[in-house]
Amino acid sequence: MTKFNCFITGDDYKTLVNETLSSRKKINLLASTLWIPVVMWFCSTFLLCRNVLEIQMFMAVIAAVFVSSLIFMIERSIIMSNGSRLLYAFRIILGFLVASLGSLALDEVLFKNDIDIQMAEMKNELILENSRKVENEQLSNLNYLRKDKEAKFVAWQKASAKAQQEADGTGGSGQRGVSAITKLKLQQAAYLKSVYDLSLNKFNEFSVNLDAEKANSKQYIAGSFRENSLLMRIKAMFHLIFSDIAMLIVYFLITVFLFALEFIVVILKVTSQKTAYERKIEAIETIAAQKLQSMIAYESNHFRPENLDKKVIEAKGILNQKMSSIFN
Repeated sequence: MTKFNCFITGDDYKTLVNETLSSRKKINLLASTLWIPVVMWFCSTFLLCRNVLEIQMFMAVIAAVFVSSLIFMIERSIIMSNGSRLLYAFRIILGFLVASLGSLALDEVLFKNDIDIQMAEMKNELILENSRKVENEQLSNLNYLRKDKEAKFVAWQKASAKAQQEADGTGGSGQRGVSAITKLKLQQAAYLKSVYDLSLNKFNEFSVNLDAEKANSKQYIAGSFRENSLLMRIKAMFHLIFSDIAMLIVYFLITVFLFALEFIVVILKVTSQKTAYERKIEAIETIAAQKLQSMIAYESNHFRPENLDKKVIEAKGILNQKMSSIFN
């Protein structure tokens, strides 16, 4: 197991196996904690794709493997790296981003039923809002037709009342019976009645068309609204969280717990004390660097440019051959 953990952390097993127990325990600890965010991301991604986004089983597994492999490489790079404060700050920022995305994914799975209810409410609100928008766009025309219909109804009723008064002698000429004047007023009332009927038909037709347009709009919104849309579900989740204090507290506790799991690799890497194995590796690196500097210094002091010239090398070779032939 230690050999496999050395592969994960990038350490040399042959060197580590002869080191202290504390050194081996730290390597095993770092390798073990690496799997916590990896497994969490695999499960949360699979459940998010399968149960929330309703993706096919095969694609959900592929997505989970891809995301967890990416997290594995990120966490492994954090364990294997050694650097300055800037690198430590980058680790913290990277860990924060990974933890934030991981908590969102897992929260979508944990609060799925609550989010489904909120999504249904958002769908109804969107339908009502769109219906009001359609109605407001045609409100001026509807009011105009309504007022025109009411005005013509009043004109028809007044004309009918005058014809009635003329017929019973209570108004107009005061002569009882259907006279020529009565017939004229009845004709005028009949004409105003036809004008009112035409206006009423226009109003009713416009109202029917408006209701049909609202119904089509409602049907379009209902058909195009996707309950498994990720951004909409995230919006619905935050709407739920910030509308209820109890849900906000639960969400905060779960998110803090997930942040702790995500940051555990970074925290152990940054805060844990160095073991004898790590100090030995640092010493080897220091000695190697010093040897390299010594070699560079030696070469710079004994360097002769003529040794690199091809003609000089050939001449030296010919001279050596002649000298050897003379002495032999």
